[in-house]
Amino acid sequence: MLWRGVKGSDTVGVAEQLLTVLQDALPDDATSLRGFYPVLEAAEAFEQQLYSRKLLSDSDHVLSSFAKDADAHFAYKKRRQVLAQARRLVRAAVCAPPRDTPPPTRS
Repeated sequence: MLWRGVKGSDTVGVAEQLLTVLQDALPDDATSLRGFYPVLEAAEAFEQQLYSRKLLSDSDHVLSSFAKDADAHFAYKKRRQVLAQARRLVRAAVCAPPRDTPPPTRS
């Protein structure tokens, strides 16, 4: 369980919600990735605070795991964007109406 909150409460996982926000906020270009590192460090510090207050268990370090692998997550996000763009280009080429081109001439 990522967030126990008050005993007996069904509090939504704060760490999971932050992880979703971090994934969505991960920059789209490599030049911006370096500026994102302070955000990742703050997320790790927040996770450590949750852990020190016994709000996270030993196995619930999702934010620090994400922060350590931020470059891999960036590469994965970039790869998905490139594949989506390639898929759109192929679909457009396959579904495009035929162009009026003159037939090849024989010499």
